Amino acid sequence: MENPLLIWATLCLAAAVVIFLLELLIPSGGLLGVLAAVFFIASLIMFYGVSTMVGIIMSIISLAATPFLIAFAIKIWLTTPIARLLTLNNPPGIRDARQPGKAGSEQTQDERDVIGATGVALTDLHPVGSCQVAGRKFDGIAEGAFIQKGTKVRVLGRSGAQLRARPAE
Repeated sequence: MENPLLIWATLCLAAAVVIFLLELLIPSGGLLGVLAAVFFIASLIMFYGVSTMVGIIMSIISLAATPFLIAFAIKIWLTTPIARLLTLNNPPGIRDARQPGKAGSEQTQDERDVIGATGVALTDLHPVGSCQVAGRKFDGIAEGAFIQKGTKVRVLGRSGAQLRARPAE
């Protein structure tokens, strides 16, 4: 008959790994992580209770497996919705659900329609201010001379989030 302490130690170690992986998927404020650590320590104590040699072997195996478990956990965590909210960039192959079908360098049709259009300077562009183009308010940057409030402007392009504009003739 098998040693029941060995069976319980193995079950505690398996529970520790499962709870640790659940910690990645369920936001618990670290409570599941603490519970996983308790199960892990309890399993090592039980392995030492079986025999000192079994305890040392399982300690070495656990130390060797820990970096791989952490790397696997990070790989899983990056695909969770919480990680996508907390990180600036999505991992490769993961598309942002908030901007379906839009890559970072592509311009939408609305952005292309604004380029070349005329509008009105809502504030002085000295060199930065606000302008209204196609019925929408944009931050604008004057190219060349300063542009006074109320002047008609022509959009030359985009510079980041700002429209580059010149006075329209």
